[in-house]
Amino acid sequence: KPYLVLARKYRPTVFEDLIGQDAMVRTLTNAFSTGRIAQAWMLTGVRGVGKTTTVAKIVATLSMKMNKKVAMITIDNYRIGAVDQLQTYAQIINAPLHVASNAEEMSECIEKCSDADYIIIDSMGRSQFDHHEIDNIKDMLPYQKGLSIALVLSMSSNHQDMGDVIKSYGKLNPNYAIMTKLDETRSFGPIINIPMESGLPLLFLST
Repeated sequence: KPYLVLARKYRPTVFEDLIGQDAMVRTLTNAFSTGRIAQAWMLTGVRGVGKTTTVAKIVATLSMKMNKKVAMITIDNYRIGAVDQLQTYAQIINAPLHVASNAEEMSECIEKCSDADYIIIDSMGRSQFDHHEIDNIKDMLPYQKGLSIALVLSMSSNHQDMGDVIKSYGKLNPNYAIMTKLDETRSFGPIINIPMESGLPLLFLST
């Protein structure tokens, strides 16, 4: 099955066109216009890859650059300070934030956000070797229809570790990959190799 570019109308000609907020705006605009991203979508991945920061960047882009009404939900109420960090971002961006700790609360939060154009969900980071905890994340997802999942990968990880993450998190059925921390590596091969090997379309890149 051939690899399909997510934003077909946007084909960057130089590497720099893939990075930064302008690239994010172009990519998301094309993805939304073609219906390739659902109303609600969740970022998932191992600890330390930049999920929460990336959530804030996406919400800021949608709200301030694209004039979309955006709501945030977090299920990361395990890491110390996680909710407070996202609450700070929410106040700056002026977007509502809801906290869920189980599948029932997740459904209730999504229902509360039904008037939003888009709902962005931040999840807790779990090791790719902790299959039980990844199962717990899956159990938090009762809202399968209309939910897209983006697997966040750090470019500072080696190729083998990325492969392990993709394999373990495959049980969540991710729709896309997001690669972060491009400023922490000199090896950019995974940008090409990972989408081709995993079949996950690359949504966008971030530092």
